[in-house]
Amino acid sequence: MRRRMMLLAAACAAATLGAAPGTVTQPATTRAAEAAWKTVLRELGSEDFAQRQAGQKELEKATWRDRQTLKALANAATDAEVKDRLTARVEELDEEALTNPPPISLDIKDASFSDMVRALGQALDLPLQAVQNGGQSYTLHAVDKPFGEVYLDLQKQGQLGMQASFDGRRIMATSSALKNGVVAGPFVVCPESVTYQRTVDFQADAPAGGAAGGAGGASPTLTLRLAVVADPRLRIVSYAPIEWKSIVDIGDHELLKNAPPRGGQTTIPGRQWQIDFSVPLDPVGMARRIASARGVLHFTVEAARQTVEVADMEKQGNTPIDLGDQQITWTSFVLRNGSVNFQAQVQPRGAPQPGRPFDTSGVTVRLEDANGKQLVDETMRGGFGGGFGGSYVAPIKGFFSVTTKTKDLAVPFELRDLPLP
Repeated sequence: MRRRMMLLAAACAAATLGAAPGTVTQPATTRAAEAAWKTVLRELGSEDFAQRQAGQKELEKATWRDRQTLKALANAATDAEVKDRLTARVEELDEEALTNPPPISLDIKDASFSDMVRALGQALDLPLQAVQNGGQSYTLHAVDKPFGEVYLDLQKQGQLGMQASFDGRRIMATSSALKNGVVAGPFVVCPESVTYQRTVDFQADAPAGGAAGGAGGASPTLTLRLAVVADPRLRIVSYAPIEWKSIVDIGDHELLKNAPPRGGQTTIPGRQWQIDFSVPLDPVGMARRIASARGVLHFTVEAARQTVEVADMEKQGNTPIDLGDQQITWTSFVLRNGSVNFQAQVQPRGAPQPGRPFDTSGVTVRLEDANGKQLVDETMRGGFGGGFGGSYVAPIKGFFSVTTKTKDLAVPFELRDLPLP
C-alpha cells in the first residue's frame, strides 16, 4: 500500500511539474486541471476495491475537455493499473471525438470570406482552403456550439459549399446553399424541395365510362428531397437510406404509405460531406403543410485509426510501409526543379481481418513540407500517383492512416412545418 501511494505521488508530481531540465513546462490551466484529478488518482490506485470503483466512476465522467490532462497523467503514471485505466479512458474519449465530434467556438466580426474559412478551420482543427472568394462578410460569436449550428449560422450570412480536392477540403462561395435545417448529432438535415407531379398520357386508353383518350398515367406523385450535411471531422465509411418513421400533414394524414426499404450500405470514397436523399409520398387528400417528418439516419463512421509518419519521403524509396492490414509501396518519389512527382501502390497485407465486411483498402495520405504546408490530402485505393509544383520546403513529410475500428450511428431527426405544393 505504501509503495502504491508513493508511485501515485510521483506520477502526480511528474505530470504537474514536468520538471526535467530542458523540457517545456505545461500551461498553468493544465497543471490546475491535473491537480483537480489528484483525488481520483489516489482512489484509482487504492488497494481498497470500493475506492477504486469510486475513482473509476469519476474517471468515466471525464469529457473531451479533460482529454489532454488525462493523457499527460497517463504518460506520467508509474502505477500499471492507474496507467491502464487512464489510457483506456483517453482511448474512449478519442473514439467519442471521432464518432461525435465535440462542439466548437468561433468568434469573428466583419470577417472576410478568407478570414472566416481560416477561423473555421482552426475551430475544427482541419486544414481548410478558401476558393472562389465571395464578397460577403461574416460575424458570429459561438461558444461551444455543435458544428451544425455554426454551419447554419454561417450559411445564412453568405452561401458557402465544401468540396474535396487532392490537397484537402476547399470552401467556396456559391449561388445557392443549404441554410435551413435541423441539427441531429454530428449531422444537419436540410429539406431541399417537395415536388408534386401529375402526368397525363394522351395516347392511353380512357377508363371505362370515361371521356375518350387521355386518362392513362394520371395518378399524381409527391417527392420529398433532402440533404444530410456531415460534420467534416467525421470520416464516413458508408451509409444506408434513411429509415423513415412517419411523415404526416397538418390534417394528420400519413403521407408515408409505403416506406422505402433501407437497403444495403453505400461505401463513400474519400471525404464526402453532403449526401442527398429522396422519399416518395402519397398526395391523395393531403393538406397544405407537412406537420412532422421523422426518420433515422444510419451511418458507419471511423472510430479509430492507425497512423504512420515518414520524416522524409524522398529517402523512403521502395521500402514498404505496413499500415494495419495494408501495405504501401512508393515506387517513385522525385523532387526536381521545383516540382514533386510520385507513384504508389496499396496492397492487402495478410488475410482480411474478421469483422471488417466493408472495403478497407482506402489509405488516407497526407503530404506536407518542412513548414507544415499541406501539399496532398487524399484517399488512395490500389494505386496513387500525381505531382505538384509551387513553393515548398524540403523534406516532404508523409502521414498515412487507415481505419482500424468503425461504429454504426443511428441518429433520429424530425423536420417540422414544411409547406406542400
